[in-house]
Amino acid sequence: MNAGLARLRASQEEERAATKQAAAAAIGDLSDRELFIAGVALYWAEGAKSKPHRRAEVLQFINSDPDVIKLFLRRLDLLGVTRDRLTLRVRISETADVEAAEKYWADIVGIGVSAFSRATLKKHNPRTVR
Repeated sequence: MNAGLARLRASQEEERAATKQAAAAAIGDLSDRELFIAGVALYWAEGAKSKPHRRAEVLQFINSDPDVIKLFLRRLDLLGVTRDRLTLRVRISETADVEAAEKYWADIVGIGVSAFSRATLKKHNPRTVR
């Protein structure tokens, strides 16, 4: 039974990979305009917007998917925003390894760990009422 399940999972993984590859090929390279529009949509979905009760003069983008972050950074590159203008912050569980997380994201973003602001630690609340 385990061997059959392993073959099924391998087959499913091959099919997933082929589907992703076909989708990427169908899209091809993004033009500057398409990249700009994709970045606008990402910010619309994942960016912190200024509100009448909370004015913000900074761009904030919050996401945990490395590929989404890389795409948004490509848009910033397109707009001429250099990495030295970025301030990064990791929001992570209080029991996690902050240093390792910052190094991971620094590598993804292509910036030094020193560019990170102090991490925001999420407190565990085991008494959540649902």
